[in-house]
Amino acid sequence: MHETIGADEEGNTVSKYRLVLEIRRDRQRLTIEQASSFVERPDGTPVSMRSEQSLGAEPVVLEASFKENGIELVTRSGGREVRDTRPPIEGRWLPPAAAAEYVRQRLEAGAEEIVVRTVDPAGGLVPVTITRSNITRTEVEVIGKRIPAFRTSVRHSSLPGIESTEYLDASGRAVRSSINLGPMSLEIIASERELALAELDPPELMQRTFVRPDRLIERPRGATSASFVLSVPEGALPELPVSGAQTVEPLEDGRVRVHVRAGRTTPAPDAADPVYLQASTMLDLTDPELIALHRRATRNLGDDPKARAEALRRFVYRYITDKSLGVGFATASEVARTRHGDCTEHSALLAALLRLDGVPSRVVSGLIYADSFAGSDDIFGFHMWVQAAVEIDGERRWLDLDPALPERSIFDATHIALATSTLRDDEPTNSMVALVPLMGRLEIVVERVEHDARGR
Repeated sequence: MHETIGADEEGNTVSKYRLVLEIRRDRQRLTIEQASSFVERPDGTPVSMRSEQSLGAEPVVLEASFKENGIELVTRSGGREVRDTRPPIEGRWLPPAAAAEYVRQRLEAGAEEIVVRTVDPAGGLVPVTITRSNITRTEVEVIGKRIPAFRTSVRHSSLPGIESTEYLDASGRAVRSSINLGPMSLEIIASERELALAELDPPELMQRTFVRPDRLIERPRGATSASFVLSVPEGALPELPVSGAQTVEPLEDGRVRVHVRAGRTTPAPDAADPVYLQASTMLDLTDPELIALHRRATRNLGDDPKARAEALRRFVYRYITDKSLGVGFATASEVARTRHGDCTEHSALLAALLRLDGVPSRVVSGLIYADSFAGSDDIFGFHMWVQAAVEIDGERRWLDLDPALPERSIFDATHIALATSTLRDDEPTNSMVALVPLMGRLEIVVERVEHDARGR
């Protein structure tokens, strides 16, 4: 990670940030890169911001220019460009450099708590509130030296349930911080550029997120109905989705009972929201490649909405020929061209094809049981699939579709939904941050599993 603050030719303050994170998923090495910049006037008036994020082969670039009456937004990916105009950000907020100066002033004044609302270019145009509390003077070791610092506990509104520890020097600059991300603790230390860019062995992340239930599940892909009790050692679980195949029953002590019945659908009045049919960076419905792929996928299909949705699910499973864990989270356009990826790429492509077919869609982040996966047996692994709002008996209902499963396995009862996302641009973390506090902490008790008559 590299962070700098400087000035441009017009005397504006420019904050630049670059993050390179390497992890391993099973035997695949995955690199995540993020670079951003923010330009603001000396009085803290925002001028422009830019972010570039690489989660797949094609980087996604977002550029925003702050005007008096709104924000001009340009998004580029895979050689395509989308322009949009957004209203001004509501409420009071500070650009990055002004926010850093505010923190410095409050530290100097001896504040016990500092709350600042700012915009991080990497997170899009959604402001985040950062609360620093329990501020104490201390010393901290940074690359073999002990320096005076302020120790603070930090909470971000975009990461509910996660608290980090941060050490700031007298200028308010972070010199050391640590954050617990469930199976992995992330430690950030201020250092020279050469050390920061040194070659290191990336940690294996995926296997650390697996959840081993209290007992194994036989023939999981044939499970038609199941009940699970979810809990965490301390605190309560986030609110879980009640839609599609899943219903939720709160229990005492913060536990939750989840009932899943494959094939069950629930009313989808919320699907009337236009966002479920809109294009976004992840789902560029104007991309000629996606439009052509939709024509190919729907050729000779009938008019039954449920049957069409299932046919699109099967098409996506067949179309993605390289089932690879080496992709972070590629856009539907990239997947249409590369034909590779894991469950996230399958889901992005299916969600886009459904919207092109006039069907409201969203993705679901959760868990699926596997009797064997990535060198581990009898585990729940984090997973993504799709919900489509299809018309059944004259009513729109949410239907679960898993495009990463083989053609005959539409959906099974070992799926546990934890969060849903529309994949819109102002939802940059697509609700998956709700999963982070659960990683490495979630416990699952298997109460009941039933199978179809064929006993698959």
